[in-house]
Amino acid sequence: MFKIPKTILILGVSFIVMALIFSMISYYTVANNRRTLTRNFNNELDLFAKLSTRAVIQNYELYFDSGNFKFNEITTDILGQKDSIIRIDIIDTDGKSVFSSDDGSNLDIHRRETITSETLGVARSTEPTKKYDENGVIKSIIYPYVEDWGAHKYSARYIISPEKLNHNISLFRNEVILSMTLLFTLIFSPLFGVLYYREMALSKDEKAKLKNLNKQKDDFMTLVAHNLRTPISIIKGYTNLAEEQPLKGIGKEYINAIKEGAERLNEATETILSVTSLLSGESIGKEDINLTKITEETLNSFEGKIKEKKINIIFDNKNAVGVKGTLKYIRKAIKNYIDNAIKFSNEKGTVEITLGKTASEVKISVKDNGIGIKEEDIDDIFSSFHRSIENTLDFDYKGLGMGLYLTKTIIESHKGKVWAESEYGKGSTFGFSLPV
Repeated sequence: MFKIPKTILILGVSFIVMALIFSMISYYTVANNRRTLTRNFNNELDLFAKLSTRAVIQNYELYFDSGNFKFNEITTDILGQKDSIIRIDIIDTDGKSVFSSDDGSNLDIHRRETITSETLGVARSTEPTKKYDENGVIKSIIYPYVEDWGAHKYSARYIISPEKLNHNISLFRNEVILSMTLLFTLIFSPLFGVLYYREMALSKDEKAKLKNLNKQKDDFMTLVAHNLRTPISIIKGYTNLAEEQPLKGIGKEYINAIKEGAERLNEATETILSVTSLLSGESIGKEDINLTKITEETLNSFEGKIKEKKINIIFDNKNAVGVKGTLKYIRKAIKNYIDNAIKFSNEKGTVEITLGKTASEVKISVKDNGIGIKEEDIDDIFSSFHRSIENTLDFDYKGLGMGLYLTKTIIESHKGKVWAESEYGKGSTFGFSLPV
């Protein structure tokens, strides 16, 4: 009878207990703290209204004399960014409506209609006014537009659907609970898996179970990556909106930092989705791919980094070298090699790219004279989530550790091979071959 090693048994029980504790903490800190979530969503809508008001009023004034069709397009686009905001009104300092997105394309934009008597007081205020329902959920926001020289003619009023906002709060709460629990599993399950592999001899039944477990892991990674896409898009949308505002100094630095972080997270998400898609058996295309052209385009996309580090690029291949496959994946494989070569090269270093072709295959290699790779790391360099030990906490070399693993997955899906050679302290050469 097969006996589970004591170490694995203790580790497994500890893992389950920690997961349960973590799940309970997630529930009680997130699910029961609706007041905090409501306040956060209210603040998010407040920020959105604040950032949107300038654009709303300025575009209203721009299209005031030329008709309302274009302006209706603009307000529709703004409403589309926040499903809980169901209407935008523009009111003047007499408390009268000069525009309402509810009226549609037949609106006479010059018509002036009193909304309510209570609007008059707040319409002349230069401070925002907010109304809440009995649960503390925001119902409306009136944001004044004060021009740079102090003039105040209009305010924008945002009407919010409490039902939609409550739905979004509940949805977010459940997603956070699930994400926190899944995050715990994602962080600690690799450790458990490594020890499990090392200490257990697998029977056929256990191998089948492990295969199913790996499939569940891939499905989980895909689920996480897909669910990250929406918040990443929201973050990128807000930063783009904020960039249009007259920010200076530290505010601009904050926006740039947020934008850079969102781009890195988006890159990691797309990498995970690409890997899981290929591993699940995505069929490879039959597109004609010009490797020479792709390499030149990739080098052009890194022009800023190349100039910043004063890298000397050697690539004099003038002959078109082609293969068949999926263009987006082959482009990504080449980009990963060149990106790493530039990233790990010293200032004023050299990156040499070589393309070759025989009767049976094409080859590409990317050589740098950078920091190189230690001998103990070279065998694992194409493994998932691998980063050399000394660079794991070095933020000069940011990354998920999936780039080379994705390249290997791409090339092997195209029936090709990858390889790497390196001498620590002197540089590395990475290459792949593809059948023709």
